[in-house]
Amino acid sequence: MFSARTSTDLARLFSSFTANDPQYIVHIDREKTKSLQVPISQITDALQVYMGSVYVNDFDFNNRSYRVYVQADSQFRPQPKDIREYYLRSDTGKMISLDNLVTVEQTANPQVIRHYNLFRSAQRHLRPRRPTEFLS
Repeated sequence: MFSARTSTDLARLFSSFTANDPQYIVHIDREKTKSLQVPISQITDALQVYMGSVYVNDFDFNNRSYRVYVQADSQFRPQPKDIREYYLRSDTGKMISLDNLVTVEQTANPQVIRHYNLFRSAQRHLRPRRPTEFLS
């Protein structure tokens, strides 16, 4: 990429590839989850509802159809630290903070990894400085 940028034959060269998009990894403490009798599926369902959304059903009102989604209000889900505010019920009936069962780690990874012939690839866009020289 650097040698192409310093070339006198190319006018513009850029790539849409970025390797530092922020992402969060959620680690579930399986030992603690088992000891508190909380199913892992309940943790993943709670994370999906609170941090994302879940489709519930459709209903009709005034000859229009509406979709119903369940999600936490936007003020309660902008930061990963908001997991401290979420609770779920164990099999014994106790309310347990989700913060006790999961840890959140921030990482940086590519947002999208493109493939060409099954190999990882990155797109590059370029324009020749003198387009008429490259016509055949």
